[in-house]
Amino acid sequence: MKKLNCVFALLAILVLVSCGTNPQPTPPVSNPPTPTPGPVQVTPTPTTPDPVPQPTPNPPTTTPTPVTPPVSGVHEIKVTARNWEFSPSSIEVKKGEKVRLLVTSVDVPHGFSVPEYQINERLDPGKEVAVEFTAEKTGEFTAFCSVFCGAGHSKMRGKIVVT
Repeated sequence: MKKLNCVFALLAILVLVSCGTNPQPTPPVSNPPTPTPGPVQVTPTPTTPDPVPQPTPNPPTTTPTPVTPPVSGVHEIKVTARNWEFSPSSIEVKKGEKVRLLVTSVDVPHGFSVPEYQINERLDPGKEVAVEFTAEKTGEFTAFCSVFCGAGHSKMRGKIVVT
C-alpha cells in the first residue's frame, strides 16, 4: 500500500508540474499603428467691406390707440385702485350722462362695486377694466372694493355723485 501511495503522489506531482508549464508561448498582441493626420488646408473666405450706412427715413408718426376708445357723448374717467383707496375717491357726473370708468388696479386684485347700478367688476393688477353705465338716478352712491385685498379692505371706499 505504501507503494501505491507513492505512485499516486508522484502522479499528482507530475500533473501539477505539467499544468503549470506553458509549452507554447503566446505571441504578444500588437495594436495597429494610428494614422497621423496630414496637414490641414485652410481656405480663406473672401471679405466684403462693410456697407456704408444709409440714413433711415423718419418713421411715420402714429398715435397709440387707447385701450378703450372714447365714444362721443360718453363721460370717460380713469380710476386707479390701490391698497386701500380709489383715486379719485369722488366722481361727479350729471343725471342722464353715459359714463365710462376705466378702472385699473396697480398692486393686488381688487373689486369695484356699486350695487345701485348693478356694477361689480374684478380688477386684476395692471389690467384696465371698462365699467359703463348711464347715470339715471340722482344721489350719492358708494363704490367699494368687492375682492378681499388685505387689512384695509373694509375701508376701501369711493363715491359717485349724480346731480
